[in-house]
Amino acid sequence: MVRYIRIHGDNIIECERTLKLISESLMVTPVLDVDSPIYMPIYNIDYMDVIFKIELLSGHDRWGVNINNIIEKNGGVLRESADSYVTEVIGKQEKILLAIEYCSALPAGNNAWQRNGRAFSTVLAGVPYLYYAEIGGTELDKDGNQKAPRFPNPIVPFSYISSSNRIGTSCMPVYRPHPSIPSDKYVKFKDSFGLSESKNVIKCILLGHDYSTYKDVLNKKCMSLINTLSSSRKTKDTLDGVKWSELFETKEADIWLSKSENSMIWNKKFSDKVDITKSFSTFKDTVLKLGCISIGAKEIPICLITKDKISTFNNLLHTCFPSIKHVFSSDRNLAVVWVVGYKPKGDDSRPDRGLTSLARMVLGNDVDMLTLVYGPAKKKTHSILSTLHGVNSNGMWESVIKLSDYALFDSVNYPKPIFHVLNRKKYANKSNVIFDFTKASLNGEFGEHDIDTTIHQIFSTNYIENIKECFCNPPGGDWSGISYFTSDNKEYRWTSLPRVSSTGGKRPDHIIQVQKKSGDIFLSIESKGIGSNLEDEIGVNLKKYINDIYQKIPTAIKSNKEWKNNSNSVIIQQYSIISIGTFLYNGIDEMYKLLTTKKLDAIISVEFQSKSTILHVITTPQTCELINILKDIQQSMGNFIISVH
Repeated sequence: MVRYIRIHGDNIIECERTLKLISESLMVTPVLDVDSPIYMPIYNIDYMDVIFKIELLSGHDRWGVNINNIIEKNGGVLRESADSYVTEVIGKQEKILLAIEYCSALPAGNNAWQRNGRAFSTVLAGVPYLYYAEIGGTELDKDGNQKAPRFPNPIVPFSYISSSNRIGTSCMPVYRPHPSIPSDKYVKFKDSFGLSESKNVIKCILLGHDYSTYKDVLNKKCMSLINTLSSSRKTKDTLDGVKWSELFETKEADIWLSKSENSMIWNKKFSDKVDITKSFSTFKDTVLKLGCISIGAKEIPICLITKDKISTFNNLLHTCFPSIKHVFSSDRNLAVVWVVGYKPKGDDSRPDRGLTSLARMVLGNDVDMLTLVYGPAKKKTHSILSTLHGVNSNGMWESVIKLSDYALFDSVNYPKPIFHVLNRKKYANKSNVIFDFTKASLNGEFGEHDIDTTIHQIFSTNYIENIKECFCNPPGGDWSGISYFTSDNKEYRWTSLPRVSSTGGKRPDHIIQVQKKSGDIFLSIESKGIGSNLEDEIGVNLKKYINDIYQKIPTAIKSNKEWKNNSNSVIIQQYSIISIGTFLYNGIDEMYKLLTTKKLDAIISVEFQSKSTILHVITTPQTCELINILKDIQQSMGNFIISVH
């Protein structure tokens, strides 16, 4: 029996992570189909009497379908997509079986809830959701030195299992140790790690078996994490373990939180990094004095105005913003979400768009919610937010409009605040509803995703021992770390990567290490869909970045298949760097022009034909070793052609 499975991923790395989880859950090594297109690799997994043919489709919205829209139309509310979706092809249809999100970023500050919208929207559509995050990642100072591990506020993992409990669809956070986690922290959190249980969930979903037992274990591990995080905080600013469990069980969270024996006074500290109006400044300072209720964590920007304080809140609102005439009912509690919507220069602040989702995941469907969006929004947004025409073009605005009952937008660039009473559609609870859509297919247009997939496939799936992939950062990647491999099989890793190094270097999209006795060669590669989009001085800056990173102390070391925190420097003996630009083929003349003007050492220009992929290659006289490296890989793989110019 053959089953056709697809992994729709944000990029090729997310596809491969999910493939790895699937193969490990079935305990079978996937085998690459050497005849599959290099831009859409196909793997075979032979499990008992079933052959799973698994296609990797990198890049959402490139294959004739828009999964964001599919999720939204099936109840997902928001157009938020997970890192990867596992589907099954049956005839001309695909069915979504599972969604998976990966987060290797430090789970602290507003970054901790940036992905809540993806989780919330996915489970509202009835799709089981696994969220993989790491615990124990270390914050670095400006020089790249380790400061201290950073941890999420316990309300963030709580929001995932709370939404699962409220909505009925499985929403399962899975925590793993970060490669740089200190040994004492590993021991402290070891009862919270749930990787093996998550693999059992994946196996059950693929085989159509019940996975409720494993889900319950993951919930318990998450609650263990919540307890550990709560008890480890320096000040008592969150609920304790027993209270978190009670909040998890209650059906009316806002009423439970408002009871005196459960309530904690909200005490959010507001940053002064963005410009706000005098009216808003007065408003927030006075609200802080009302004794609002925290929804479980004092410092997060969400509070509860209880019924007995609604009248005072109304008076304060009308005093600070006379143009607002609405009167909130004193018959219901009111949740207030404070969203720093804009950065100091007026650009959208993406992470805080997850706040409205977090509030709904904790408080549920029925509580009234007012969202305040403040910061120096640009003038051009005023007309959009005034009329609400075009709000779907912005993920933050959409999350506010679709999940709130009321919205207030305030900016120093607006003549007066914008206030809306919204007609929110209350969501319906679902329980793992599987729906289908028309089978996806490549629309014939190639771009940067295909370039990244090609480069990644060539340098990571060959069988040459001395060629190592140190880093791969395709569109939507998480910059989780750069590695260096020693001759005695140790792997050093630098995490929490900056976009630009202290020397002005540009982070590459790919770093490949070629181990040689005469000194290692590093291929520092910048990929684009169109060659003309390469930045000026990119060849120089790609080298600067690698030199800067490899001179710092790595944060983790892997030896004997085990990661440990690292505080020792590593010396990389006598290495060279080849800076490479890679993009879609558009003629030889463009390649030679860009080699010179962008100060690169080599160009790999990719031409996708119906039955083959051609790598057009040019180098400088000093870097022709690249051609030999590619030819060695070609003999190992054989699914691409090299054309040297």
